[in-house]
Amino acid sequence: MKEIRYYTKTGRPLGSEKFVSGMERKLNRNFAVKSPGRPKKKE
Repeated sequence: MKEIRYYTKTGRPLGSEKFVSGMERKLNRNFAVKSPGRPKKKE
């Protein structure tokens, strides 16, 4: 149940890695988890 709640809250698809990569290709969208917050400023 925790896993279903986590994926529902993040808006990411729940499934195998193969399934998720197929969804990324079909929807032209990246579902990878990104680090939170604003990107660091480059000097």
